[in-house]
This record gives sequence, C-alpha cells and structure tokens, in this order.
Amino acid sequence: MNILLITGVYPPKIGGPAKQVYDQARALAARGIKVCVLTFGDKSLVEEKDGVRVFYVRRNYPIFSSVIRYFRLKRALKNIWLDFKPSLVQANSVRKLGYIAGRFFSKRKVPMLIKYAGDYVYETINKDELAVMDIEKVFDFSAKTKFLLRLEKKMLGLYDLIWAQSEFQKNILLNHLGIEPEKVVVLPNLINVESYRPLNSEGGQIRPETFQRPIILSVQRFVPWKNVEAQIHVARRVKDICKVPFLLYMVGGGSKVIEERLKKLAREMSVINEVKLIPQVSPVEIGNYFRQATVFLTSSLYEPFGITIIEAMAAGVPVVALGVGAVPEIIKSGNTGFVVARGENYVDRMAQRIKIILENDELKKYMSGRAIEESQNYDINLQIGKFIDVYEKMTND
Repeated sequence: MNILLITGVYPPKIGGPAKQVYDQARALAARGIKVCVLTFGDKSLVEEKDGVRVFYVRRNYPIFSSVIRYFRLKRALKNIWLDFKPSLVQANSVRKLGYIAGRFFSKRKVPMLIKYAGDYVYETINKDELAVMDIEKVFDFSAKTKFLLRLEKKMLGLYDLIWAQSEFQKNILLNHLGIEPEKVVVLPNLINVESYRPLNSEGGQIRPETFQRPIILSVQRFVPWKNVEAQIHVARRVKDICKVPFLLYMVGGGSKVIEERLKKLAREMSVINEVKLIPQVSPVEIGNYFRQATVFLTSSLYEPFGITIIEAMAAGVPVVALGVGAVPEIIKSGNTGFVVARGENYVDRMAQRIKIILENDELKKYMSGRAIEESQNYDINLQIGKFIDVYEKMTND
C-alpha cells in the first residue's frame, strides 16, 4: 500500500500539525507501508526523511506567488502520480492544498480521506472578530457564511471519506453540513504520548530547581476563538483566592495584536509578574514545558478535539478547561482534571478549580496518575492500526 499524506506544514516547520503528520508518516513506514508527503516549504525539493519521501513545494515567491505556487503544486502532483503511484490519499485540511490535490486525484479515481481539522466557515468568519460566534450559529449568520458553507461542502465532497476527530465534529458534519453518515469516520488525532511522559521513575513531573512556583501552562495559537484574554482574568482571580504563588506560562503566537493586548491586560490586572508570554517553540521544547507544569489551562470557546489537552495529560498534568466542543469527551471531570461549563462567572469557577489543585497535593498526585492512564488511549501506537484498517477498507472497496 502506498499512502500519500498531504499537509500544509511538515518538519523542519514547528507546531502541532507538523509533528502529528511526521509521527503518522513514521508510524506507517515502521509497519511496512510506503509513505510519501506533499507539503509546503521554503524552497521546492524532494528528500528522504526517516524512510519517507517528502515533496516540498515552495510557498512564497517575490511576484505572482499564488499563480507560481499553483503550477508548482500541479507539477509535484503529476510527479507523485507517475513515480509514487499512491493507492490512497489522505489530506489534512480542506484548505487550498487539500482542494487542489482533491481535484487532481478524484479525476484519477484514487480513494481519498480528508481530515476535518477545523471548520473552514467558523475559522474564516471568526478570524478577525473580537466577539467570537458559537459554531452552531455561524452557518446561517449571513450571506457570506452561507457562501462559505457551500464552498466547504464542495471541497469536502471531493473526498470519499471524512475523518472527524470527535463525536462533536461528527455532529457538525451531519447536522450542519449535511454530510451523509456513511461518509464520516470518527478517529482521534494521532499523538506520540510517550514523547510527553514525565521523566522520573515515580511518574511525577520533573521541575527544575529554578522554578520556585508552580506553573499554570496554556498552549495555543493566538486566535480569537482561543479566548486567551480570559486566562489573564483567571490568573488575577487565582492570585486573589489562592495562597500558593504561581506563574502562568502562555505558549503560542500567531497574532501580534492579541499578544500586545495580553501584555496590556496583564499590566492592568497587576499580574505582569505572574504572566510569561512564550513564542511558539519546537516539539522537544514544548514537551519540557508540559513536564514542568502543575496545571494545564485552556479557555478555548471552540475545540474540535483538544490535542494539547492530551499532551498535558500524557505529561501527568491535570487540565482545567471550558466544557465546549470535544472537551467533555476527553477530560474525565474530577479525575483527569475539571471541565467548567461555559456561562456566567466561568472565570471564577476556573480559578476555583485551579486553586483546589494547587493547594491539594494528594488530589494533584491522583489526577496526574489518572491523566497519564487516560492519555494512553490516544497513543499513536495504539491508534495507527485503526487508520490502516480504514485505508485497507477504502482501497479494497
């Protein structure tokens, strides 16, 4: 079986999506499956990495960038078709790369699976909004969202099967996009949980002596629906009610506007000494941040799966999260962390849950152990077989 993985980012680029596809490619190759990756890069080239052939297409050009990139992609697709002869294509987004590849391989009758990574309509319409709209309301909001919905359905319609990462996503596909149930398969994200494991023999977390205070960690893109400003408010409330001094590490990036707003808010709320903004870091570095953390905090208003939640749990870190999207499917509230219902005073309720964890070592130890156990259910070595089963069924049909 020859599998072509299509992704917008891949190492040496850093970030969660790049690492996930890299881990998936290696896991498939380790099981004797031939794997090829098509992605964007700083320059166009083909190279072998860990037994995987990677086609990089240069993303940016000085002039006519979109036109040149399109023809470079078409050339790469033709070369892959002639040289690699994929028996199945998996795209990791409905964005431009997935759409162009979908059109190319649908004409050649190659079975195709696409990942419903995040909703195109929701993320497009909320990209520049300060007041983020609920996903259930966005599809009928305006003529623009209705047009984007038709476009999204057209892009997804090129593919034979749609990979939903959670039951929440499956519900969106069936009830809002009108996708037929037989075209949807629910599979979790593939995560190498071992790369986040605590480093000591007792399963606890390693914290360098330089960290005198427990760390509340958040990891996310700085986009409106991640609701990162709420984390500053939570920090202020924790400072008011908790006797344990702490640090809030906010790892991420993507918007200088939001970053400056966070700095200003931290000063105004007198938590500038507690809050540390950290730029996007490599997978190795992010693993170290998870291991140093005492609590993981996410205040996202839209969560199709929650990869960072699994990564935190794999490191033995209890999670405090808003109960939106797929979050209640992942966190066992009271065992691996706390799920806080969205609504009035949710900031206070999140702060109260963090206080409970910071001040109770026995609870913290219990939740840490349960989090590690639960994260194992999402390990790539356990889940990759389910993907291979799907591939085999698609190619046999």
